[in-house]
Amino acid sequence: AQTAIFARNIFYDNFNIFPTRLTFFAPNDGNIIFEFPFIHFLTALTYKLFPISEINGRIINLLFYIFNGLLFYKIQKLIFRNYIAKVTSCLYISSPLILYLGHAYMPETSMLTFYLLAYYFFIKNKHIPDKKNETLMFISLAIGPLLKPPAGILFLPIFIDYLSEVKFVEIIKKSFPFLICALPLFFWMTYGNSVNSSEFSSGSNWNWVNILFGKGSLIGTWIDINFYKSILFYFLIQHLNPLTFLLSIYGIWSNFRTKNTIVKFHLVWLFANLLFLFIFAGANKGHPYYQIFFILNLIFFIGLAIKNIDRFTINKKIIIIFSIFLNLFLSISIFIY
Repeated sequence: AQTAIFARNIFYDNFNIFPTRLTFFAPNDGNIIFEFPFIHFLTALTYKLFPISEINGRIINLLFYIFNGLLFYKIQKLIFRNYIAKVTSCLYISSPLILYLGHAYMPETSMLTFYLLAYYFFIKNKHIPDKKNETLMFISLAIGPLLKPPAGILFLPIFIDYLSEVKFVEIIKKSFPFLICALPLFFWMTYGNSVNSSEFSSGSNWNWVNILFGKGSLIGTWIDINFYKSILFYFLIQHLNPLTFLLSIYGIWSNFRTKNTIVKFHLVWLFANLLFLFIFAGANKGHPYYQIFFILNLIFFIGLAIKNIDRFTINKKIIIIFSIFLNLFLSISIFIY
């Protein structure tokens, strides 16, 4: 509903996004800034031709979901053989969370487009270094966090990969393009703080600290057993499934001491995801879609695990079919629920 109201008001305000408005906060004007209204603005454009309806936004979101699936397959082909690439891509598009967000009118799927583009150009640049791919990677890195700030997670593993040696001068030199990429989000957050604290805002405490960290004690969340139960449930039922979760654990464990730079990149990426999970524990506990960034990462390790299944007397085809079936079963169950 929130995304739909933003889109409708952007249309009513003659496509002005400075600021965006949530009208159910009346009697105040409801001026408020969350993430940059990308999917909201695209939806508002459709209202020039079609009636005002949330369906327009859902259709746009579905197109992003299809594009993301194709893009993910291209990434997987750069990493795995064609057969494994098809399997991991099927696991991606059938992930309960990915599938749900593909039909829901929320910004996560459109954000993932730029997150995946940064991932794609990074992997492509690792295979064949090229300034064009590198530039496109940094542009994508700059846009992703604008649409959803947690997309900045990808900065850390790419930055660590860029460091040829851990020296002060090297760190400063390599940091420069990443700092440039962070500027759009910095300016948008600064503008957001000025709007959200204004008397013309909602009157609610919508500061960025509360939005990102969630309410409650951070330490209190860490020592709360319910936090770990919730996160485990999300991974077993909504993000992956019990079988693919075990495969991802095996893939991580069996490649933990690797020398391969692509695998090391994914291990650092996993660490960045875990760091985000615990620093923003309050937000993660209440919002399972915050863990969407784990899915891309863990599917890579699932692919590695599937490659190694040949070492055991296990039918690989049965495991693959059952994994995809479980994803679809859980997806349908979530939709029905």
